[in-house]
Amino acid sequence: MGFELLSTGWLYAAPGFLGALVLLYFLKLKRREVAVSSTYLWRAALDDMRVNSPLQRLRMNLLLLLQALALLLLLLALARPVSQLGLTGTDTLLLVDVSASMQATDGAGGRTRFEQARDEARRVVEDLSRGDRAILIAFSDEARVLTPMTSSKAALRAALDDLRPTDRPTRLGEALHRVNALVAGAERPPALYVFTDGRVGPLDGVSLDERVPLHYIRVGQATDNVGIVGLDVRPASGLGEETRAFVSVLNAGAAEVEVGVDFHVDGALLGSTTVKIGPGGVAQVPYETTTSQGRLEVRLDHQDALPADDVAYALLRPQEPVRVLLVTPGNLFLDSALREDPLVWKNARGEVPVLAPDALSKDDPALLEYDLIVLDRASPEDLPPGNYLCFATRPPFPGLVDRGSMNAWKVLDWDEAHEVTRFVNFSTLLLPTAQRFGLRDGDVEVVRGDHGPLVFEARHGDRRALVCAFDLMSLPVEGAWTFDPSYPIFLANAVRWLGGAGRDKKDLLVRTGGVAELRFPAAATAATVTPPEGAPREVSIRPGDDALRLAGLDRAGIYSVALRGPAGGDPLRTSLFAANLADADESHIAPAPTLELAGRPAAAAQDRAVEQNQDMWKLFALVALGFVLVEWWIYNRRVFI
Repeated sequence: MGFELLSTGWLYAAPGFLGALVLLYFLKLKRREVAVSSTYLWRAALDDMRVNSPLQRLRMNLLLLLQALALLLLLLALARPVSQLGLTGTDTLLLVDVSASMQATDGAGGRTRFEQARDEARRVVEDLSRGDRAILIAFSDEARVLTPMTSSKAALRAALDDLRPTDRPTRLGEALHRVNALVAGAERPPALYVFTDGRVGPLDGVSLDERVPLHYIRVGQATDNVGIVGLDVRPASGLGEETRAFVSVLNAGAAEVEVGVDFHVDGALLGSTTVKIGPGGVAQVPYETTTSQGRLEVRLDHQDALPADDVAYALLRPQEPVRVLLVTPGNLFLDSALREDPLVWKNARGEVPVLAPDALSKDDPALLEYDLIVLDRASPEDLPPGNYLCFATRPPFPGLVDRGSMNAWKVLDWDEAHEVTRFVNFSTLLLPTAQRFGLRDGDVEVVRGDHGPLVFEARHGDRRALVCAFDLMSLPVEGAWTFDPSYPIFLANAVRWLGGAGRDKKDLLVRTGGVAELRFPAAATAATVTPPEGAPREVSIRPGDDALRLAGLDRAGIYSVALRGPAGGDPLRTSLFAANLADADESHIAPAPTLELAGRPAAAAQDRAVEQNQDMWKLFALVALGFVLVEWWIYNRRVFI
């Protein structure tokens, strides 16, 4: 057991305080009127006067000694003496849960679990003594190291003060993998403190170095909760522009509850319904609206400890059209099929833009405005960034070889899992002639013929192509594939896959902690992402990206993304997407009694972190008070006896 002073500055001031006390004794003059019968007693009065002279020797005085001891003990109490019970020279890992369940307001006075956990982490930081070090890690479904291993309490305090909870789910396993990596290279095994409610996700197979002591500091008391665990928005079957929303509501409590579900669009309440949900049950709540565009907000009319899962967001909007440019010397089959596709953009005359092959220029900035360019028997020397559907032509990608045409092809097989082959039957495709291509590493064969690939996908940098080795105009008239239902289905699949239309629905289902995928114009090089809360951030778009992928979704709500070109200026396009918590594990907020890891006994929950360094200032202050009381008693005895 050791002993240490945390604020030694007060001891440096001790000589000054003691000197001031002694000086007061030199200057003190206390005379009493006393009736005497003889001048013989005046000698005692003269001796008392000599005390006022600073040159006289200080007499031994019990009262002065008691006051000096009381002063020293008071200064010692201000210096914060602590007894060290084994933490000296040790390292500590502090893991603070910042997931959505930590926003539950079941603490005293409505304090959140996160605030309680942060206070407990502060206690451990303040408990560190000289030679001790600590590192702070925040975790949800990912782990973030906020400080290095440091002995600076100021750095640890500042990191804790800046810490905020998120709307993300909890996965402690990710944080423990990071801890094991830190421990592997450590000179001395640290102690691990986990500040959480114990709702930490699956821990199957997750282990911790057996040398590391594990302290599970549990926060939270509430067990009952109702939350939204799913939201889907899709067009309703039937005519019109109705949109249907399907909401999944979980009752994580032990009793049946009645919950109101309110539907708001752009801030206006458009509908409300009430459902009864049994213990542990999930209710599916449908809602239909004729509103085809706007911001949908679903709220639960129910009071519980966790408000974070009582709201969910989605976007109501018509599917964006795909801008297609057809480059061809003339092809009725392509032109008519594209015009019949309701998702393909047409001009005021109902036509799809068409360009002659010799008019195609790589440097034409107008090409960057199209989501998809169809090359029919067009062989440009170079292509701008973008997506391409090629018929009987080789895209100018290095290493991709055109070995000439061959006759009498037969279809052998195709990849039924690929998005462009869904509901397509290639067995009716009769090919009197087609091109033979030599594929590169990384090219993906979609349809295989007896002489080589008939349909394949290829990439080069920020250019992506789906290549069809056959010419639609060369197909036989009798039994031609272009008159088969498979042809328009194949073309529609290719338009949606290459044009990115399938992602318009994906962004309605993004969860916090997940990744949003957005289409972007070919000319876009950067994006400004504005979250529901917090400052905007800049994201770059790398060459070759087929979608803008956004991570770091800490907050539930509507995100805005402004896509910009290399010259800056006004955004080329502004996109919105919604992120939701929608996590059943996070809505079960009952605190866990233990934390169980593979290969070691379960760690029992502790309500408070154990103080390794016991603060002793109260003891010294109490002893100082005792000396003051003794001095007061002796002084009064001398006066009144």
